[in-house]
Amino acid sequence: MSDVAIVLRPATAEDCRRVYEWANDPVTRRASFHSAEITWAEHSMWFEASLANPRRQLFIGEADGEPCALLRLDHGPDQCAEIGINLAPGQRGRRLGTPLLRAASQLAESSQVRRLVAHIKPDNPASLRTFVSAGYQPAGEATVAGCPALRYELEVTSHV
Repeated sequence: MSDVAIVLRPATAEDCRRVYEWANDPVTRRASFHSAEITWAEHSMWFEASLANPRRQLFIGEADGEPCALLRLDHGPDQCAEIGINLAPGQRGRRLGTPLLRAASQLAESSQVRRLVAHIKPDNPASLRTFVSAGYQPAGEATVAGCPALRYELEVTSHV
């Protein structure tokens, strides 16, 4: 397990280019439910809309003061939020995924989210291991963007 502390900060417009570069990494594209390369125009529109969407939160994870990941929370009904993460290509192999997910669960707890839901491609063993390591439990199957997905959930509990 990584002993690196992850700090989450709200994403800003200044993060758009960095997140675009991370998103178009070939490994990231293969793990995504939308695997085609993303154009700058598409990404810019998505990023701007995401920052303005009151039901979506984007965060940049930082390890040792360096940006290492994008974290997305899409808030739904019943105090539930769908989570998505994208590790920076240069940060892979540092075992930052589990600490990132743990930081996300602390953030969720403070924002009244009670359940985090992740959809993961079945052929993405690294993500599956990371989510299981962070305490997520299998919760069935789904279809996301026409692709089969495994659903994992984490019940967020208050430590107060």
